[in-house]
Amino acid sequence: MEYIPNTLAEIVTYNLNEQSALTLVYNLLLCIKYLGSANILHRDLKPANILVTSECTIKICDFGLARSLEVPKSKSKADRKIRPMSPVAFTRFYRPPEVILGRTDYGQSADMWSLGCIISELVQSILKQNNDVRKTGQVLFQGKHCFPQSPKLNDNGEGVVDSQEQLIKILAIIGNDVVLDRSSF
Repeated sequence: MEYIPNTLAEIVTYNLNEQSALTLVYNLLLCIKYLGSANILHRDLKPANILVTSECTIKICDFGLARSLEVPKSKSKADRKIRPMSPVAFTRFYRPPEVILGRTDYGQSADMWSLGCIISELVQSILKQNNDVRKTGQVLFQGKHCFPQSPKLNDNGEGVVDSQEQLIKILAIIGNDVVLDRSSF
């Protein structure tokens, strides 16, 4: 087994040049395409789970939450059941909205959401290298809580936190074309 000392979490803090960042993005897209072609949903894509060699080769690790999207083959159609996905997956900052809302029928688009968040961090690394004045090296959707996956206590261990704070962070950045009734969450 090959030893790869760097994770993407470490790499995004460096001053990446544009070519290296684009190579990493391309290789990440190839990895996701490969997982998709094998009907595998990783469910925990984040920079710490992406290993990077000095040649910008990518290796995805930590498949502990991964699931197969393939329907088990059986003789009768009545026996074919798709195993529902758990909403308790994904690291908070990379968790897609459908998972935050408790959906259990998500698919490869959930991994694509996580990948989009990761690519955002790579773009910020390029901006940092180009001395852009915007904030760089930050997680795109950096919420503190995401109930039910996070406890319903505030940082002091008391009171109730906003159970949809992570979703609100997402909507604040990408916009909200639909009025949401938060009481239904």
